[in-house]
Amino acid sequence: MFARLHPVVKICIGIFALAWVAAFIWAVGRYTSSTTDVSEMVARKQEIKGKAPAPADILPADNIPGVMPPKPPRPSLDEDTGYDIADFSERLGDFVGVEIGQDGAQAQHKIVTYFGVNKDEESPDLKVEQKFLTSGLTQVIVTKTALKDDSVKAEQFLAVFTPKTREKSELTAYGMRIKCYRGDNTDQWQTQLCP
Repeated sequence: MFARLHPVVKICIGIFALAWVAAFIWAVGRYTSSTTDVSEMVARKQEIKGKAPAPADILPADNIPGVMPPKPPRPSLDEDTGYDIADFSERLGDFVGVEIGQDGAQAQHKIVTYFGVNKDEESPDLKVEQKFLTSGLTQVIVTKTALKDDSVKAEQFLAVFTPKTREKSELTAYGMRIKCYRGDNTDQWQTQLCP
């Protein structure tokens, strides 16, 4: 059958076969070079930058797969966000219905339900931020303004999650602060109930 094909088609088939062979050789070479020791690769990369790594920089003990670092204390001011959990009231946050130690997915579901977050439509009165901090924690900040309430003008909820495994997290801390329509400081966040 190959003998009856047009010479141009034969050339194209030959080029295609050579391309497959070349791609296979490239992939095998790439795979074998990617399986070298990770610490070797890190050391080479840092040598190129002119920095010789310390052994602890190559694979810190708290980054060993399957080993979780100890649970951090209740977080306070974090340089990454500027949000200080002490500026939020856990008592006000109880209205959301979350609990410390709760599974992260369950807590996020309760937060979404409380604030009426809808991924499909944007709301100018609702802002959701998620920050992954260098400490390993994740902060979720939900701010809802222009509330249809006679006393509360805005709510801001802060939730702090600690990773348990690669896919799961746990609610470590939470709190809420509010702005009021009435009172002396209607433009300031506060942790007391509105008058």
